[in-house]
Amino acid sequence: MAAQSANFGFLAAHPLLLWYGAGAEWLVYANPWASLLRSRSFGEVLADELVRRTTVVPQGGSLHHLLRALGADGVLTPRVFAAFARLRDIGGTRYDPDEEPLVALDALRNCFTLGVWFHRALTGDRAPLGFVPPTPPPELLCDPPASPRKPPVHRVVPRPAVRGTGRGAGERLRAELRRYRTELAATRLRLTGSGSAVAAQRRAAAEADRMIAAADAARATVGTLLASLEPEVWAARRDVGRQASARISAGRREEFVARLRRTVPEPGNEPQARVELERRLAAAGWVVRNPHRRHPPDGLGVAVRNVPLCTGHADYLLYVDGSLVGVVEAGWAEVEPSGGEDDGVGTRPSGVASEVALAARLDRYRHRLTVEQRRTAWRRDHPLPFGYVSTGGETVFVNWLAPFPRPRDVTAFHRPATLARWMREADENPTAPTLRARLRQLPPPRARDLRAAQVEALRGLDRSLADDRPRALIQLAAGAGKTRTVIVASHRLLEHAGAHRVLVLVDRDNLARRLVQEFVDYRIPDDGTAPFAGRHPVERLSGATMLGSARVIVTTVPRLHAALNGAPLPDADDDPAHDSHPRDSPVEVPYHPHLPPETFDVIIVDDCHRATYGAWRGVLEYFDAFTVGLTTAPVQQTLGFHHENLVAEYPDEQAIADGVTVDFDLYRIRATATPTGLRVEAGPVVPRWERRTRAERYQEVERDLGYLGAPAGRPVVSGGELRLVLETFRDRLGTEIFPGRREVPKTLVLARDAVHADEVAALLRQIFARDDTFAVALTYGSRHAGYDPDELFEAFRSQPVPRIVVTDDLLATGVDIPALECLVILRPVRTAGCLARMKGRVARAIAPAEFRLVAGDALAKERFVVVDAVGITEGAVDEVVPLHRCPERELSLRTLLGRAARLDATPDEIATLAARLCRLRQRLTGAELAELAELGGQPLAQIVRGLVDAVAPEQLNAARAVGLDAVRGLMATAVRPLAAVPVLRDRILELHDNPGR
Repeated sequence: MAAQSANFGFLAAHPLLLWYGAGAEWLVYANPWASLLRSRSFGEVLADELVRRTTVVPQGGSLHHLLRALGADGVLTPRVFAAFARLRDIGGTRYDPDEEPLVALDALRNCFTLGVWFHRALTGDRAPLGFVPPTPPPELLCDPPASPRKPPVHRVVPRPAVRGTGRGAGERLRAELRRYRTELAATRLRLTGSGSAVAAQRRAAAEADRMIAAADAARATVGTLLASLEPEVWAARRDVGRQASARISAGRREEFVARLRRTVPEPGNEPQARVELERRLAAAGWVVRNPHRRHPPDGLGVAVRNVPLCTGHADYLLYVDGSLVGVVEAGWAEVEPSGGEDDGVGTRPSGVASEVALAARLDRYRHRLTVEQRRTAWRRDHPLPFGYVSTGGETVFVNWLAPFPRPRDVTAFHRPATLARWMREADENPTAPTLRARLRQLPPPRARDLRAAQVEALRGLDRSLADDRPRALIQLAAGAGKTRTVIVASHRLLEHAGAHRVLVLVDRDNLARRLVQEFVDYRIPDDGTAPFAGRHPVERLSGATMLGSARVIVTTVPRLHAALNGAPLPDADDDPAHDSHPRDSPVEVPYHPHLPPETFDVIIVDDCHRATYGAWRGVLEYFDAFTVGLTTAPVQQTLGFHHENLVAEYPDEQAIADGVTVDFDLYRIRATATPTGLRVEAGPVVPRWERRTRAERYQEVERDLGYLGAPAGRPVVSGGELRLVLETFRDRLGTEIFPGRREVPKTLVLARDAVHADEVAALLRQIFARDDTFAVALTYGSRHAGYDPDELFEAFRSQPVPRIVVTDDLLATGVDIPALECLVILRPVRTAGCLARMKGRVARAIAPAEFRLVAGDALAKERFVVVDAVGITEGAVDEVVPLHRCPERELSLRTLLGRAARLDATPDEIATLAARLCRLRQRLTGAELAELAELGGQPLAQIVRGLVDAVAPEQLNAARAVGLDAVRGLMATAVRPLAAVPVLRDRILELHDNPGR
């Protein structure tokens, strides 16, 4: 069938796609409705294949659900997503029977476009593939006499063959066929090797006629084959539905997704490629013109086309201020910038060999320049330092001034002013002429005023940048100091590497303003009196300022996308329109002359998550910049986007062991309806499932916790149920949740939306019988209600009142409130990563003296409590497994230390002992910690770190694979510092039993 199909034979390796595509082509005139159904099935099979190859997790099996998942994960570009959407909408639209042949023909052309895109993404084949329009029967092109028209009828089953079309439809069909015929001839057009353009066009038209005639001759054979293969096709469709998604690494998945996004569905012919290439040059500020022999090109940036060289010619030579600086080679559609073969999963080997070939192709031009051309070159030793290869759709750039010239994909040509700035920098610093050269000379980070994890993160980032790796990922536990890491990294890039501008992306717009203030307050280490902003201006991206003279721009991804699309940017804070991240379709990112791709040298994404590298990833890919991500819990999308370049890891367990964060307890409140009314169940919970290793979690695609699109958990919105839950929280607060506490701990309540937040805050004030300052709602609507969100937030953070704040999304991520001790969840949570970020608001440690200023009757923050009222923690989610595994009523600290002394403690007991010691350490003074360090011969933090490392899945699972003796040996080694020093254990118990003495 592949040999007989005119339009889908290239899909021979994908029988289902071939069968549905050829079937739609065969029936397009004989039975247009049946052809439309085949076209929709083509889209379903192709989308299902993409889901399987990318391990995307859809919430259903329909084409609608498949496209939502592929769009949200950033697998598709807007253009491809729109092509799929047209197939998805088949069957939901009423078609005029006379128009159905045209609609079916358009759907068939759409299937061909998607098939070509998929084939090229898999194989890298760029050979021209033109759509061969099927020839309709003569009677279909004849317009019948005018007659009364009947209203359109929507058919849901295949109808008999169409015998004619209504008045005007025949002419429109003829026009459409002429257009497709012209497109086919244009696809076959090649000017290279032709005596004239007219001769090339004649040959292309003749070749198109031969292809159409061959397709007409094979149509009957195709129909027979389609009918004979129908039973096998249905069996194959059922088998495909039962196949599981391929297990591929994050890097291989990202390589395939990047290839899908980079591939142009319909690459043009040679003349079309040149037209698009010159359009892109002009958009970037280049003046494109023909050669001029007498006078050198003038103006800031001039691209001279078809320039003769000593041997051959250059498609375009680039001049900046009259100096020759670069070359552009117009690669045609069949040129593939990075080669390889499909390995059956959808990914291909690295394109290192093709990178070398590309560099060699560009390098040959500098050896062919004439004497006059060399005389006008900016640098005689390197007359063409900047080189491009472009097909009009894909562009690759090489900078020969870099230490290791390496081709990289860019979305647009650099502007002449950018090349002029690079030239000035190279002249001013010949030993390090480029940013990449200066990144190899960064001084080591100063450890003063930085935590060890922050220093290690900066060192890892330095190594990655020095190796010219375009993307890097830093994993830091919530509360470990990501904000300070971002500020110090930005300072080092601007101060020591000479970066032109740094972009910092945050999760929420209100966080952007707070981060700007953090930049302003930061003092440069070399000069403690010099503010950061005094040397490097910092601003938020807004409509009033845009970029200005700022060296650091702080904004959100939606706001940046709006700026790229020319939308007005409101200057007001807390605008939910520019905070909304979830999307089901990819974003469109056009070229913006005031925000060109080279605007930023480095992009730092603070608290990045799936949405950033899913539907919004086009915003990041638009810029020609290094990308650095910081996250608390990376998943496959995040790790893959950063090319699996994880430069630093600092997980939650290590942060707890080091005293950076505190451990947590889990408390559940469940309200259920009974025949006699509502009933509530409440109590502490200790999950019993084991944590997976970090590698296992990193290689898993982040998926929704719910099923079929419903978020995990039960929304608490009804008045009676909500009141019962909050009353239970009040009654158990001082007995089970925080035993012995009289004052309500600082509590953050996560509500479903702003209306729900107002309702919860009012109920809390009523239930606790407190005034309006006790519990307040802090949402996007607070400013419109007459409250200043900044003042409310600062009061909650540093003042005794309010005690409880209820929020929707405004404070769910990114904020720093160290005094928080309780997180009450009253709304569904979509993903495990979202839950981890919510927990991060409460996990931060705080000095006892500072804590007592706002905590009331507590001595120190030893732990925090997650109160789950919607059931999100009932599943096996790693983020809700605390280090504290054994309740205190079952095992006291004395018992745990006794088992440690006998070297027979279990992994759960070791983890619980580590958690108890961490909690004790939070309330000890410096003198008491020094005393324990002297008794044990090492700091208590080091002993705790050994306990935590021993029960980490990476070590514990490996020991379990060896056997029980290996596990016992691992546990014994971890507790030996405690077992060997009885006086240390006695002193720990004394300090635990007599706090404050």
